[in-house]
Amino acid sequence: MDKKTKWSLAAKYGLILSSATIVVSLLGLLNLPGWLGTIITIIKFVAIFQMLRYFMGQYTQMHEGAVSYGTSFKFGFLVCFCSTIICTAYTYIDYTVFRPEIIETMIEAMLTAQNSMGASSGVVFDYQMLSSMMPKVLIFSLFLDYIIFGLIFPAIVANYTKKDLFESEEPTNTEE
Repeated sequence: MDKKTKWSLAAKYGLILSSATIVVSLLGLLNLPGWLGTIITIIKFVAIFQMLRYFMGQYTQMHEGAVSYGTSFKFGFLVCFCSTIICTAYTYIDYTVFRPEIIETMIEAMLTAQNSMGASSGVVFDYQMLSSMMPKVLIFSLFLDYIIFGLIFPAIVANYTKKDLFESEEPTNTEE
C-alpha cells in the first residue's frame, strides 16, 4: 500500500473517529446530569476503542502478508493523529466562536481562587493576558491529551490486529 492511500485512509477513519468526540461534546450543551454525562463519556471511549479496532483490523486485512505490531500501531496512530487535529480544531472554534463564555468562566474562577488566597500569595493574574492566552493553553493541553490517548489506544489495539506470518498463510489439509 502506498503512503498516499495510507494517509487518505487514515484521514477518513480519523474523521469518523473524531465525530464521536464531537457528538459527545455537542451533547454536553444539553446540560445533562453529571451521572449521565459520565455514562456517555464511558460509552464514547468504548465506541472509539471499538471503532479504532475495526479500522486497524480493516487496514490489516488489506495486506496480503504479515503485518507487524509496529505497522499496525503506526496506522492506528495516524488515524488518532488525524482525529486529534479535527477534534482540536473543533474545540478551538467552539471555545472562541460559539461558547467564549466558557473561557470567561474559567478565568473568573482562577481570579476568585487567587483573591481567596489573599494578595500576598505571589503572582497576580492579569485578566486581559489570561483571556488572550487561555484558549491557546486549553487547546495545547487538549492536543496533548488527545495525543496521549492516540498513543495508548493503538498500542493496545495493535496486539489484536497484527497478522503473523503463519496466520496469513492458508491452512493446508493434511488429512487424506
